[in-house]
Amino acid sequence: IDRVMNCMGLSSTDIIAQAIYRAYNDGADVINLSMGFPGPYPDTLMTMAVQRVVERGGSVVCSYSFCF
Repeated sequence: IDRVMNCMGLSSTDIIAQAIYRAYNDGADVINLSMGFPGPYPDTLMTMAVQRVVERGGSVVCSYSFCF
C-alpha cells in the first residue's frame, strides 16, 4: 500500500502520477484512487498515468469528488 497524501490530505500531481506508475511496476493487481480536485477536470499528468497503466493491462479504480 502506498500513500501519497500528507497529514493535511494534500499532495502534488507529479507525486501521485509517480505512485501510479510505481504501483503498476511493482505488480499491483488493482490501483485504487480516491481523492478530490479543486476543479471540474482531473490533472493531465494523472490522467496520462492512468491511461498508460490501463493500456498496458493494469486495473485502475477511481473515485473523484470535485471541490469548488
